[in-house]
Amino acid sequence: MSDSGRSARSGSGSSTAASVSATSASASAATGAGAAREGEDGVDPELWAAVQARLLRSGEWIRLQTALRHKLLECGYLDDLLSLALSTTTTPTSPPGQTHTFPSLLASVQSYGTGRLPDGVRREVEGLLGEWLERNLRAG
Repeated sequence: MSDSGRSARSGSGSSTAASVSATSASASAATGAGAAREGEDGVDPELWAAVQARLLRSGEWIRLQTALRHKLLECGYLDDLLSLALSTTTTPTSPPGQTHTFPSLLASVQSYGTGRLPDGVRREVEGLLGEWLERNLRAG
């Protein structure tokens, strides 16, 4: 990714999961499915489960995950999160002997991470997922 991609780290506050949910909501609306029962995010839970299962069976989930990981490494996003996590666990203001649990570390890093997902990375992964959805919606 170019330097301009690195400067896009501020992101829009959307997480990839939310983006995927939005894409599947579009697919739901396009197929007419999910109108009867929708989850909190406007996505039919049964449709979402079916899409996830199909992504896993087809191997597309791994391909999307690999592409996302590569893009996040390329733009320095994962290095930034690792630095934040390390600084969180080694804060000098922590009482002596205090240990950090995974849930407490996750809570301290999660909002930082989801709020700074680079827009370009999010759009690219959404595009890959959208292409897969289009191919698979046509295939039935």
